[in-house]
Amino acid sequence: MGARAGSDFTLRQRFLGGAAWTGSSRILTSVLGVFVTAVVARLLDPKDFGLLAMATVFSGLADQTQYFGVGPALIQRETVTHENRRAAFTIALVSSALIYLVLFICAQPIAWWYKDERVAPIVRVIALNFPIAALSVVPRATLRRNLTLRGEAVTSVVVMLSDASITILFAFLGFGVWALVAGHLFGTAVTAVGLSIASPWRPALGLRGGDARSLLRFGGGITVSSYLWYAYRSADLLIIGRSLGSAASGIYSMALNLAKMPMEKLWMAVTPLLFPLYSQARSKPGELGRVLRRMTRYNALMLFPLAAGLAAVADDAVAVVLGEKWVAAAAPLRFLCIYLLVRSVAALLPPVLQAIGELKRLVLFHAACLVVLPAGFMLGLPWGPAGVALAWVVGYPVLTFALLLPPTLRAVDLSAKSYFSVLLRPAAATALMVLAVVAAGLLPLHGIARLAVRMVAGGIVYLASVRALEGSIVEEIRGLLKDVRHGVRA
Repeated sequence: MGARAGSDFTLRQRFLGGAAWTGSSRILTSVLGVFVTAVVARLLDPKDFGLLAMATVFSGLADQTQYFGVGPALIQRETVTHENRRAAFTIALVSSALIYLVLFICAQPIAWWYKDERVAPIVRVIALNFPIAALSVVPRATLRRNLTLRGEAVTSVVVMLSDASITILFAFLGFGVWALVAGHLFGTAVTAVGLSIASPWRPALGLRGGDARSLLRFGGGITVSSYLWYAYRSADLLIIGRSLGSAASGIYSMALNLAKMPMEKLWMAVTPLLFPLYSQARSKPGELGRVLRRMTRYNALMLFPLAAGLAAVADDAVAVVLGEKWVAAAAPLRFLCIYLLVRSVAALLPPVLQAIGELKRLVLFHAACLVVLPAGFMLGLPWGPAGVALAWVVGYPVLTFALLLPPTLRAVDLSAKSYFSVLLRPAAATALMVLAVVAAGLLPLHGIARLAVRMVAGGIVYLASVRALEGSIVEEIRGLLKDVRHGVRA
């Protein structure tokens, strides 16, 4: 990967340095997240988690405007001026005010949909996140555009500590679901302050000279795609909340949160860097395809064992970490881990289409998912949260490999054989690991001892399998670490 003009650091080094910073913060927040989840789960009732999940379905839908995509538009531009930043901030602030107003008005109809009046005030308070978060749009885009994620990484750790402290305190004091709401709001405010410190700039309003039309044109495609994605991604909770109630919603949302931890806390370390990485790699013939293969391989090596391992120990993990009252979350957790294993690979593909401007293909894929997956969720309802989770396992891989993967491979001039070849060895090592975990489960152990033995056995077998199947992995890691050491200084 070529060097950036005016910099001593290559694109590879800056990417790895940014990933190292965000990865470190994700690992730390992941560990803290497990602790906080375990504490709060014991202080609150599943219905409290269910109420928050029901309310955030609609606030999350509004969040997909991404302030009309002005953040990604700033990243994608070849040059960014102060006028561009001012226009982006103006659009973000105005759109956030409109979103808050819409959610405030729609809070009561949302409560009627769920047949639960407690949802309305939660929606109105959660909506305050939008005007607060608007302050983060420009500094976040600036940091990601330059692949300098140190400030964002530090901020995320501070946010986690702040969110956790407020949530646990309010839960201990008996505020129920409002403890979760307070933690969300406080975390959003701390994020805005932290990113503004990491990437200082003077907020100003105005559209003149900022090329607002160009920002909105590119951001519009991103926004439509995001709306469709969020609509089908949230349809499961929407359907469960209306048909099965808040308790089932709490069970399902807890299983989903646990299943997402490996992806959101570890793999998501590189997500903020994918779009700028692909955007810069596209200028060199053949480079985008090579980058996609490399990212797919490393992603599989890291996330396949985490997702499959959690699926294999789902029963023990739920009993030990959450307690017996959450035992019903084990079955949906297992299915959701399998879905997210596929999702971890599929998530590398949309930024490629965005970087090359093929947004129509992406919109088509998300539109198909919006039609097919909710139908699957409805079919799975008789089997409760586990049946809905199973619909993800059946439907999402088929849609991904039929509608998303082919246009992406064509766009980067990559054959299916070349693409899937990088997944074979990580998949084989993961399969051996799962066998070891299952075998260790036959030992006469219980509780935390059983869970620990199964995890250790799986980890040892996986590392040994990777070492045997990936002969050059040690040398690759040494090279990566060398580039990481350079990159963290970028």
